[in-house]
Amino acid sequence: MAYADRGYGRYSAVANFVIVLAAVSASASAYAAGGRTLWTTQEDFTGWSAGNAGEQSLAPVATPDSDGSSTNGSANYTAPGAAGTAGSQSVTWSSGTFNYFYSTDLGANTSLQTYMGTQGVIKFDYTYPQIHVGSYFSLGAVLNYDTAPYANFYFQQFFGTNSATANANGFNTTTIDYTGFLPTTAKDYFQIGVIYNSDYSPLDPYYVDNFHVIGHGDFNEDGHVDSADIAAMEAALTNPTAYENTYGLSAADLVTIGDFNGDGAFTNADLQGFLNYLKAGSGSTSTVPEPGSLLLLGLAMPGFVIVARRFGKKSTI
Repeated sequence: MAYADRGYGRYSAVANFVIVLAAVSASASAYAAGGRTLWTTQEDFTGWSAGNAGEQSLAPVATPDSDGSSTNGSANYTAPGAAGTAGSQSVTWSSGTFNYFYSTDLGANTSLQTYMGTQGVIKFDYTYPQIHVGSYFSLGAVLNYDTAPYANFYFQQFFGTNSATANANGFNTTTIDYTGFLPTTAKDYFQIGVIYNSDYSPLDPYYVDNFHVIGHGDFNEDGHVDSADIAAMEAALTNPTAYENTYGLSAADLVTIGDFNGDGAFTNADLQGFLNYLKAGSGSTSTVPEPGSLLLLGLAMPGFVIVARRFGKKSTI
């Protein structure tokens, strides 16, 4: 489903490059995501902006709360990782069926951008409005940024999946594979936002919380991409189903995280690509084993076989 850019972003006067990301199908139940925590406290959601303030209003609230965390996320604008107040972001719309709202500016957060890589997985939790008067309700996510100096503008959105059931606090999870991000290009601004697309009755709020991102190559989901991910990558190659079940990912998510040679599959051929990625400084400065050492490690793992997961590239619209 394609939507025209309504120009409600922070820099809305420009023509943006548009791809669509929306939560459209069902998969596993909501759970605590890995990777890097972005926003989860009331302080994290302070300063977020509505795409059109005349159609929707935002407010950090104490309840409901998906995860109970009182530690600010790494993308908090003023005090990342500091003590905060547990809660979520309340979103209420007064009119309209399609809109956006956005995080604070992440343009200076080069650590996050490098960690994200060109592709990865975004997850966040959400509630449905209590009054279900309407035929559809879906949320999506936006990567809204430029490349300095205001030369190219991107408004990227990708299709995602919804959990089939809610967690104990009534929140579902949406899981989204993003591709085509420009992580190392200097930016004048960068925002991650949410799309609202629904014909439900207005003035009935919904809530979002617990935003995470799993960067390209973060196989152990510790919020870093480094040599510690090599063993987790090998485990994923040996038994991808077990890995997916452990980390709550789909086969397509694993391809997005693990494809390092650009062939649309996750196979042993990606091992060298991942080593090259780390050596190029795209992850961290941790020591990276030489290919021969990696081969010996692989041979020492019982049942180490070539397993391919291949999925077509998502089309852009």
